[in-house]
Amino acid sequence: MMAAFFSWFYIPFITILLPGRTGWFSSNFSTAAAQGSSRLFLILWGISIILFFRLMMKEILNQDAQSPQKARLLFLTDLAAWMLLLSVFLPYMPGDRPIISVFHTSLAFCAALLFFLVLLALDLKYYLSEPERFSRLTAALLGSCLMAFLLFLLSGFLISSALEIFCTVFAAQWLYFFYRKTKRAAP
Repeated sequence: MMAAFFSWFYIPFITILLPGRTGWFSSNFSTAAAQGSSRLFLILWGISIILFFRLMMKEILNQDAQSPQKARLLFLTDLAAWMLLLSVFLPYMPGDRPIISVFHTSLAFCAALLFFLVLLALDLKYYLSEPERFSRLTAALLGSCLMAFLLFLLSGFLISSALEIFCTVFAAQWLYFFYRKTKRAAP
């Protein structure tokens, strides 16, 4: 299945390659991709992440076509995707273009936060209807907040490459497991 390949190999591979030789705790994707060819890699990474997350969310939500939350969650997923897409196309050059750099980082942060909230809403929808089936996935999602906070602390309150790698790879694999769990639960 393509979802397994993307969540277990492709997404982690390109995500780990993105920061290059920069320090994972002292730099971030935006800083690492400030140069020419790395910038194109950031755009490729962003488009790959957007397509994977959007397709997985659509697959999951299509399993419950009657859900009143479906349209809202897809809209919020699309909004997060557009924010991320716009952020990767905006250059991060705080010395030369500080206002554009602020938009870049704000859009990227808001996209990640919004996508996490979409995952949380999706998870809670299933958890509240079948807590015994979805308790491990809910615990993992909530536990990821603790790990993200720990990585934030370890990097000196910097959104670091380590944090970005963890959040991206975790979300891809969590979505894959969630998809498989909902696929088995579908009538």
